[in-house]
Amino acid sequence: MLHKLRSIEGFPSICNAPLSHLGMDDLDEKHPAILFHEYWMRLGNGQVPEKVKFRPADVPSILKWLMIFRAEPTDAGYSYFVHLQGTSARDMTSGLLEGKFLEEFTFGDCLTSRQTAMDSILEHGTPGFGRVELNEGSEFSSNVTVGMFPLITEIGEHFIFSVVAPETLSLRALF
Repeated sequence: MLHKLRSIEGFPSICNAPLSHLGMDDLDEKHPAILFHEYWMRLGNGQVPEKVKFRPADVPSILKWLMIFRAEPTDAGYSYFVHLQGTSARDMTSGLLEGKFLEEFTFGDCLTSRQTAMDSILEHGTPGFGRVELNEGSEFSSNVTVGMFPLITEIGEHFIFSVVAPETLSLRALF
């Protein structure tokens, strides 16, 4: 749906707008990130959950909004690799991004804002929430809100599960 809007009406990719910090309370109670947060809390019992405990069948309504990033250690910190991307998340981005690093499709302030948020989430072991403001004033625009959640593997690999969805409920319902 958004691919059609983007190609017909110039609807932007969420990759082309900076991410600003929000509190969890700034997301509506039906936001997929709020639902995932409840699941994430159960998985880890107050700690960063192990990725092996994640079961897609436990949260089927979230999967289309999900992007999973693997944190790859670098000399400067981490580089984030798109491990998996849900269909609705794909529709709001520059298409299929699986197998690419964040810096291959996001640049400048947009890249810095995402890296800073992800680095902080990994450092503190707590979820983070944000907003991507898109094309203000356009009849086809809707800000996108996101929740990011750290998970870890038994061998110490770090992942960030990112749940992105439009703020506008009517647009969200179209997916």
